Amino acid sequence: MTISGKQIIDDFVLKHARSRNPLTKWLSEIENVFPNNHNDLKQLFPSADYVGNKHYVFNLGGNNYRLVAVVMFVEGILFVRWCGTHAEYDKIGDCSQL
Repeated sequence: MTISGKQIIDDFVLKHARSRNPLTKWLSEIENVFPNNHNDLKQLFPSADYVGNKHYVFNLGGNNYRLVAVVMFVEGILFVRWCGTHAEYDKIGDCSQL
């Protein structure tokens, strides 16, 4: 997949150095796969949750971090919308509008 919004991840890693390894691992994995639909994505990333409006939440680093992305399967593009800690994620509310 093509990843848009990597700067959001880079900015987060600068503030949270421990997140570097899990986020780098996720990026390398997602960039090298081409899921065609929801089922394909769930098979590749079982902890990913669909939250509506083409938005998925990825649980990373032993569920310490969350990443919200819009996945456009046909186009093969993933748009990173938000990245943060689990505690920060809990304060968002409806992340399908990010």
